[in-house]
Amino acid sequence: MRQFHPFHSQLYLGNGRALYCGPLQHLEAHVYGAPVLHVGIYGPFRMMLGDGAWRSHRAVVVPPALRHALDVAGGVHGKLFVEADSPLCVSLPVPLSLSAGHGQGPERP
Repeated sequence: MRQFHPFHSQLYLGNGRALYCGPLQHLEAHVYGAPVLHVGIYGPFRMMLGDGAWRSHRAVVVPPALRHALDVAGGVHGKLFVEADSPLCVSLPVPLSLSAGHGQGPERP
């Protein structure tokens, strides 16, 4: 088993958003009710979408209700949860989609 990075977990709550930052190992498939910006703080992490393929990312936005699993391997990971009706939500990068493949999301109008 890999050891955690020497970093303490932190959780910050704000108006229409929540930020988690800390070490993670592996999260089984799950969904969120809000858009989430995932960031590998010191290196990339792996994510599996509903199609079953693991892909490496340094940062990615996961839209609400998109089933995914994470493998951070003990690295420090940041997650910014944003309320869908928040003004901050429109400033997030384009989210992933299953149909777009390899971590590319649909284009925004």
